[in-house]
Amino acid sequence: RRIIANIRKNVQQFIEFAKANVDNEKLKFIVDEEYLVDHIKNAELILYDDGAEKKGFIIPSKSGTPYAKNVTDNNVTLGWADAARGTEKVRKYKVMYRKVGENENETEEKWTEVYTNSNQKELIISNLPSETTFVFKVQSITAIGFSLISDISEPMETLTKKEPRTPLALKQTSSDVDVLHTKNAQITFEIDGLPRPNITWLFNGNPIQPSAKYQMEARYQIILNVNKTDFVDSGTYTAVIEYGIEKLKVPVKMTVKGNIKSLSLLIIHKYKETIICPQKKF
Repeated sequence: RRIIANIRKNVQQFIEFAKANVDNEKLKFIVDEEYLVDHIKNAELILYDDGAEKKGFIIPSKSGTPYAKNVTDNNVTLGWADAARGTEKVRKYKVMYRKVGENENETEEKWTEVYTNSNQKELIISNLPSETTFVFKVQSITAIGFSLISDISEPMETLTKKEPRTPLALKQTSSDVDVLHTKNAQITFEIDGLPRPNITWLFNGNPIQPSAKYQMEARYQIILNVNKTDFVDSGTYTAVIEYGIEKLKVPVKMTVKGNIKSLSLLIIHKYKETIICPQKKF
């Protein structure tokens, strides 16, 4: 049984090695049959180089499955184990990769091929698109030809591309705002800095949230709209800008003013009591 298993193994390796080197014009594969010696069945792989027989030739086995050593938004650093057996020294490696399609029924992507400069068992695959999944496989190259191709790697996805980071700086600040009673007011200023920072608004030191009263934007400009202002909306509005470890506060004072001729009531605050009385006519 051991002899039969060894014969099958050698034949299978011969077939796979021939398939891997089918395009190699310098390599010819010959199958020959000889008479049994002492009725012992056997199958041998023999390499002839320039007509000379090389004793003890062993077909190079396939490399280990490639794995990720490092992944960024645009490259993958691959590593793999060397061929487990073979008498021929590895000169370099061919690495093949392709994108994994979202739809398995789609026509498969063609394999892209890159080569190592020597027999190092590591390679950086560069200029890959971000947030994209790839699979990889490896094949060693010896003096006589290619080894068997490794198993396909686990899917590897490149990371999300990071936005370039620039220092935070105020480009244009907002001056104090005066607004007529019941009118809408807007506080606006511009900042430089990527990615865009987080903005929190305070009114007289207390946080305020987006609502029908307060509308906030933080895209190209930092904007706070105060709708239908009342006298109680007078005070200091502060934009707290958080940018990583940096924090910047931009206070703006807003005053709501009334038109005396148009007012019919005066609101008088005295000792925490509200007294409403008719306004005198002029």
